[in-house]
Amino acid sequence: MKKTILLKLSAGIAAAALLAFAAVKINAPSAKAAELTVQTNGFSTAKSVAAPKMAAMRASDAAVYRDMVSEENAFESAAESASSPSEESFARKLIYTGDVFIETEDLSLLQSSIEAWSKKYSGYIANSSSGQRDINFTVKIPAENFEKAMAETGSFGKVKNRNINTNDVSEEFYDLQGRLATRKLLKTKLEGYLKQSGSLQDLLKVERELNSVQTEIESMEGRLKRLTNRIDFSTITIYGNIPFNTSPDGGYEWPDLKENFRHFVSSVTGFFAGLLTVLLYIAVCGIPLLAVLALLYWLLFGKIGLLIKLFKLINKTDA
Repeated sequence: MKKTILLKLSAGIAAAALLAFAAVKINAPSAKAAELTVQTNGFSTAKSVAAPKMAAMRASDAAVYRDMVSEENAFESAAESASSPSEESFARKLIYTGDVFIETEDLSLLQSSIEAWSKKYSGYIANSSSGQRDINFTVKIPAENFEKAMAETGSFGKVKNRNINTNDVSEEFYDLQGRLATRKLLKTKLEGYLKQSGSLQDLLKVERELNSVQTEIESMEGRLKRLTNRIDFSTITIYGNIPFNTSPDGGYEWPDLKENFRHFVSSVTGFFAGLLTVLLYIAVCGIPLLAVLALLYWLLFGKIGLLIKLFKLINKTDA
């Protein structure tokens, strides 16, 4: 009985002590909490001190970024404006070529007429060839005079055929022109990088890139120059020949029966010579081949008949 009373009394005292300790914890802040509060206040103070510096750094970075973006946009807009001509400045780039086949009785007169005609239209003869019965000229004529020059070719003689071809190279021309302008802008940009101080490795990289761009520029300039020349100067090719049975001096040319007979004899002789050559090939190569085939037949199926004897031996063994 006494032990029970003592146990109950001890339990009550322990419960009262626990309640008192809990009340102290709730009402008074701990040292750790105070330390946390001090650290938090210190961080807030440090943050408030560093904030202007961080804002300044952000503003500086933003300014640099804006400069880079504006420079890049200017570079791209310049390249785009160079590669895309405006509607006012756009003009189609056409290459004109013409072929004229003329029959004339006097080749020397045709030659002098073509030379005078090319000078009349501010052109020049790029290539020419001549024979006893024909003559060919390749003439370069300014594009603005092409139609008039082609129309006047009818006065050279009897026009047997005339062809005119027009090739639109506007897209190729303006694309090449725009890419050339872009490469030139890039070259200027790389030259600016070379003037800036930097490591030797970076300077070597920029110099290699600059040499590559310079090579591309020279190649594009050559292509653009050739294309421009083809656009500015049209090509007219004139083929002239004298009529059949007409001599180069303009008179009638009688058929050469002697020459024709010699040609006939030469053709017949060549035919029989070729036939004889074929027969010789057959005799030299065909006869030995026939002899080998005959020998094989004699050994396998003929008097000896090795293959036949082999078949008979197999049949006896099976039986």
